[in-house]
Amino acid sequence: MPKHISDRGGWAYSDFWKKGIHYQERLICEQFPTGIPFQEKGQFRDWAERALARLKDIIERGEFARYKTVFDALIPKLREKMEDDPETFTETLVERIESVIPTLLEFFGGYRVIDITPLPSGKDGQKSIVEYKQWRERKKITRSTLQKEFATLKKLLWIADPRFNFPTGKTDDRMKFKYLGGKVDRVLRPHEVSMLVPLAPAKYRVPCRIAAATMLSANDIVGPKGFAPCHIGPDGYFNKYRNKSGTLIRFKIGKEFESVLREIPRPLDINQPFFPDLVPDNMTSSVRKKFDRIQGYEWVTFRSFRDYGATLAHRQGVPIKTIQKMMGQKDGRSIDTYLMTDDQDLKEAQEAIDNVNQVRVS
Repeated sequence: MPKHISDRGGWAYSDFWKKGIHYQERLICEQFPTGIPFQEKGQFRDWAERALARLKDIIERGEFARYKTVFDALIPKLREKMEDDPETFTETLVERIESVIPTLLEFFGGYRVIDITPLPSGKDGQKSIVEYKQWRERKKITRSTLQKEFATLKKLLWIADPRFNFPTGKTDDRMKFKYLGGKVDRVLRPHEVSMLVPLAPAKYRVPCRIAAATMLSANDIVGPKGFAPCHIGPDGYFNKYRNKSGTLIRFKIGKEFESVLREIPRPLDINQPFFPDLVPDNMTSSVRKKFDRIQGYEWVTFRSFRDYGATLAHRQGVPIKTIQKMMGQKDGRSIDTYLMTDDQDLKEAQEAIDNVNQVRVS
């Protein structure tokens, strides 16, 4: 410890060390990674003493106790906040936050807020946001999932420390998203769908079949708003407004979807959700983890069944505009993200070209 600071009397360092030196390191030493040069440059003395005086005031007001709070204790506080502000924390947002909390607890559970840093510190007993991001990337999660987890993590940390400096890709290259699995441009085949659906978690098998048969998203299938309300006309057309965008989904009920509907427990009320106890994010996460353990199908996610339906329809000559209507997409250009091309498509395309050339030669 710089000797001349303690020699000047007062509480300064001696009392502060009793309260917790980590807090001092966060607010002061991060600005001077190599240490504050008191001995060499006297002009830092006044600045340091003012900073320490401010820290003493924070401790005396009881704010320091918040930084010693264990991460787990922040979750009940966030839930209280959600209950008190239902307009901001909508039903969908609450579901999303609750689905993310177990993952955050797996990494940060048991650690104090003061031991959670934006960047890796190299010290034992500390966790950083960057390390969490790298840990999740190794799990091959998508960018959108990581963004949802960061949004919840910010809400939790800002309860204890409203000034917590959350890192971004602009401030640190390590925060730029890097999906280690790479972009997978593959699509399931009909026999693969028949094989994989029974391997999915039991309670998610019917939703997987529905996604393959109707191209509906997870949010439009399960949860408190899944399938509710919808309208099935006497002409056999299914109508529903999407939960997020509000656009109309409309398609003719086919034999596959009709057979899936028979598997849903009765009585079936089209004005009530079909799967009210299932959470969309939990379902997509569970399905991904299940298939990640099946060799050769590590790339399969819940969305793969939706991609299968869209790609199959496109291969059968269904116009993009029609697929857009069936999926409830506002912009037809977004349909391209659901249409996959694999090696089999390239092989068939080449065979078609060869057949045309053969006819010309003959």
